[in-house]
Amino acid sequence: MKRILTFLVFVMLGLPLAPVTSSSMLAQESPGTVGGSPANGRYDFEFEAKELITSEVTLFLPIVTKGYPAVTGTLDNGGVVSGPDGVKIGAVTNALDAPLPVTIVSLNPPVDPVPSPSIQLGNYYRISAQREVVQSLDKSFILALPVPQSADTTRLAMAVYASNARLLDAGDPSGHHWELVPGVYDAANKLLLAQFPYLSQVGETVTLVHHPDMVTLQKGAGSQSAHSNPEATGMFVAACHNLTCEQAIKSQVENELEINRIEFSAHFSYPFPRLQGTGSDMSVDPPQINQPSDYYYVFIYPSTELLCTDTAGAYNPAWGVLWLCRADGLGGLTDFEKKVLRHEYFHALEFAYDPVLKDWEAGEKEDWITEGMADAVINSDVDWHRSGTNNIRPIDMSLRDNADLLEYQAEDFWVYLGRNRLGGGVEKLKETLVLGADLDAVIGYFGLFGFQDAYWAWVRNQVFEKQDDMDGALDAPCELLEAAAPHLLKSDTSPINGSTPPLSRSRKVFGKQKAI
Repeated sequence: MKRILTFLVFVMLGLPLAPVTSSSMLAQESPGTVGGSPANGRYDFEFEAKELITSEVTLFLPIVTKGYPAVTGTLDNGGVVSGPDGVKIGAVTNALDAPLPVTIVSLNPPVDPVPSPSIQLGNYYRISAQREVVQSLDKSFILALPVPQSADTTRLAMAVYASNARLLDAGDPSGHHWELVPGVYDAANKLLLAQFPYLSQVGETVTLVHHPDMVTLQKGAGSQSAHSNPEATGMFVAACHNLTCEQAIKSQVENELEINRIEFSAHFSYPFPRLQGTGSDMSVDPPQINQPSDYYYVFIYPSTELLCTDTAGAYNPAWGVLWLCRADGLGGLTDFEKKVLRHEYFHALEFAYDPVLKDWEAGEKEDWITEGMADAVINSDVDWHRSGTNNIRPIDMSLRDNADLLEYQAEDFWVYLGRNRLGGGVEKLKETLVLGADLDAVIGYFGLFGFQDAYWAWVRNQVFEKQDDMDGALDAPCELLEAAAPHLLKSDTSPINGSTPPLSRSRKVFGKQKAI
């Protein structure tokens, strides 16, 4: 098991592996060194390779004995750390509560290549930190990647090899995927500047790519359009990832998100979304960032991607990236896809609140809150309606239970509260989100007894009273609804065999016989 875990670490880091052939106990030992020296920015490990001779199977199982990547420098507010090939990372003023040691190394390509239509340029780098840090976008780190002399500087992006485990709504949390981050081109220093809002101890693998949908704004050039389509308007730019898309579908995605942006910001006063964007006023030395962005990017992924397994869209809180999963890049948006975009966009609004982001970073975010709210707003605005995408939420299972998509069905709780308790439209959800996305935040808004009262009012309505029929999803009042309490009200139609004695003409009342 130890060797298998070591193997997985080496694969994740993109490091070369020593062969081990498995069978008998015959072994040969040969110490050596992997990589180069910390001075040139590469990993430097001492290892002991044990070769077990056999004719059956060869495994690559390096045994690391000592050695770790050296710290490249310590990042502080307003400071910059430089790594190999001129890679830089900067922290804007007030970004950090304490100095942060970071490591920047070049490394071998990951197992999964950057998918088309992206074209990889330059080297791969891993950026890691002594502790995990998730930044709000106005305090995002800024990463600078060197741009080759021959590159087309009008279509550049940073590609990040991100973990599927950090995604919301992803069908398969295992493995990694490539995400694209827009940037600004600094012609004077031949650098692509991009927001880098997430640092971890494991590190993030990045590389520079050319992508036809990623229009690169020029640093300091003033107002510019990020749309490749000259007729496009609005603040969203759709880009296709590992998929060939017609302009029509990209335009429809952009327009649909623009409708949602205007509604949530202008009508309901939600903040700017936590979405990666681009503007022309970004700098790494000294660190400076244009926030909010001039344009936000959304991506269209093929449904064959691992992260699109059994899901129609996803959102990455760490990187502020939203995407839609489709079978192809043809045709128009379906009504269901419009619901998906609204759901994922609301996630971007939820995580724009720093307490929600901090709850997620600490592992304390509760899905019945974030997913339930995101489904509750799909068909709601000033009035509240169910999304039409879920079954009735059972009341005999905890709101915190995520089995069988229960976290999405929790929309029933929020829609009921919106209609009967909150006294307003979808803007009322902000009053919880400003406190976070855990039970403490909900209780902080309602008060303990207020939350208990609201919860039990919903339970009674959901399973029996049905004074609010939830858009017809609940049947006749004063009849127990089995779908709302399947574990308490299971129907049993199996026949009963045998006989029973005659009924008595008397009954006991508090232990006494009473004639009837």
